[in-house]
Amino acid sequence: MVLRRDITHREPFLPRAQFSSYDFLRRSDNTYYINATQYIQFGPNQVKINSSNRDSLIGTDGDDSFSANYYAAYNGIYFNTDLLVKFYAGGGNDLMGGSSRNDTLWGGTGNDALWGYEGNDTLYGEEGNDELIGGAGNDLLDGGTGDDMLFAEAGNDTLIGGEGNDELQAGDGNDALYGGAGHDRLFGQAGDDNDTVLSSISHTLGAQIENLGLLDFSKPEKGVADGVDILVYGYPKANELDYMQGNAVRDYAGTCALTSIANLAIQANQNLSEAQVVQRAIDNQWCVTDSTVSDYERGGSNYLGQRALLDSYGIRNGLMQGYNEQGIANLIKGGRGVIIAVNAGKLWGEDAYLDGGAVNHVVTVTGVACDAATGAINGFYIADSGRGLVSDMTRYLSLEEFRRDANVANAYSIYTIDPIKLRNENIDGTGNELANIITGNRGDNILTGGRGNDTIIGQAGNDSRSCRSFRRKQPWRWKRFWRTRISASSRLARTPRSR
Repeated sequence: MVLRRDITHREPFLPRAQFSSYDFLRRSDNTYYINATQYIQFGPNQVKINSSNRDSLIGTDGDDSFSANYYAAYNGIYFNTDLLVKFYAGGGNDLMGGSSRNDTLWGGTGNDALWGYEGNDTLYGEEGNDELIGGAGNDLLDGGTGDDMLFAEAGNDTLIGGEGNDELQAGDGNDALYGGAGHDRLFGQAGDDNDTVLSSISHTLGAQIENLGLLDFSKPEKGVADGVDILVYGYPKANELDYMQGNAVRDYAGTCALTSIANLAIQANQNLSEAQVVQRAIDNQWCVTDSTVSDYERGGSNYLGQRALLDSYGIRNGLMQGYNEQGIANLIKGGRGVIIAVNAGKLWGEDAYLDGGAVNHVVTVTGVACDAATGAINGFYIADSGRGLVSDMTRYLSLEEFRRDANVANAYSIYTIDPIKLRNENIDGTGNELANIITGNRGDNILTGGRGNDTIIGQAGNDSRSCRSFRRKQPWRWKRFWRTRISASSRLARTPRSR
C-alpha cells in the first residue's frame, strides 16, 4: 500500500445536466418548410422536426417510440435526417434512441428507455424511473430523479444516478460511477479497465471497481450551458425541492416566498413542508390572512415576515436590498442558502403577471454557473414553485435572463449567514481485493485499503488509513440486452402540400 497526501490532486468533476428545451420546441415552429411552396404542418401527436432547428427530433406528450431513423423513408425528400443529434422524448413512457453520431437525449417525464447507440452520447433520464444504455463511445448517462438503471457498455463512460434508488453498471472501459442521493447499487466489470466510484457518503467498493473518490461541496461540477464549458457551484440538484405552491393549506395560494423558505430549510437539513411553513406564518401573522382578498393574495408576505420565519426555525439570515449578482454568486459558492424576489411576468414570459414590473414573486437560488476559463458568471439555477412545473425544480437562467427577472424595482434577497449546503464531509472510503486508488476529500476521512496494492490519497483534513483483508463478495448483476434498433416504419399523418 502507498500512502500519499497530495492536496493538489485533482478529483473528477461531475457534469451538470443541460437544460431541456422540450416545452419550447414542442409548442413552437410546428410548420416545417420543405421549400418555398411546400410545407408540413405537424400536429400535437406527431413526432416532429422543427423547421428552424433541424438537428432536433421532438416527441410528444404521450408514449412515443422513435430514433434517428424515424423518418428514414423521407430522408433526402423532405428531411435530412443526417443532421439529427438532439432527441427529446417529452411526456409519457417513451422508447427513444439516438444515431451513430454524438447525440444528446432527454427523457422528459415518464418512465423512459434511452439508447445512445454509437458515438459519444449524453443521455438525461430527467423524471421517472428510466433505463439508460450508452452503447459504444465515451458516454455521459445522468438518470435524474426516480429509480433508474444505467448501463455503460463500451467506452469510457460517466454514470450519474441522481435522486432515487439507482443501479449503475460499468461496461468495457474506464468508467466513473456516482450514485447521488438515495440507496444506490454500483457494479464494475471484470477485465483490464479501471472503474471509479465518486461518493458523497461513506462507501465501500464493490467487486470489480478499482478506484474511489470522496466528494465535498467545495468542488464545482463540470457542465455545459448555452454551448459554453462551465463550473457549477451549489449542487443545485442535490435536493428534491417543492415546485408547486398553493396546494398545502386551503385558500392560501400566494405562498411563493413561504415555499421558498421551506426549500431553503430542506437544503439546511430541516425536513419542512410548505404546509408547516404556511401554518406557522398564519399563526404569527407573518403573511396575508385577510379573508376578503383572493386566494392568490392570501399567503403573500414581505421580507420582514420572511426573515421572522427563518429566525423561528433557527436559521440565521441577512437581507441584501437591491440587485447584486456577484454577491449572490459568492454566497452560493460559500454554501449559503439564498431566496430572491423577482418579477413573475418576466420570469415566465407572461405579461399577465408583470404587475407593473416590480418584484411580485420569490424563488430559491440553488446554484451558480461560472465560465470554466474566466470564472465569470454565466447564469444561475433556481427552484420556482409558481407554475407547478417539475422542470422548474432545477431551472437554469442565463445571466441575462436572471438580470431581466431580478434587477427590478424593490429588488431584494435573503441569505443564510451560516453555510447550510456544506454537508458532513467527514466520510470514509474502503477498498476491495483489487489494487485501489482511494482519494479523500477535505474532511476528516478514514481510508481503508483491501488485499491489493493500494494508493491512499489523503487530501486536506485529519485522515487515517488502514489496510485489511476481507473476502470477495460477488455483486448482484442484472442486464437487459436490448439491441434492437427502433423500426423506421413511421408514416407522416399529413403529406406535404402547396401553400
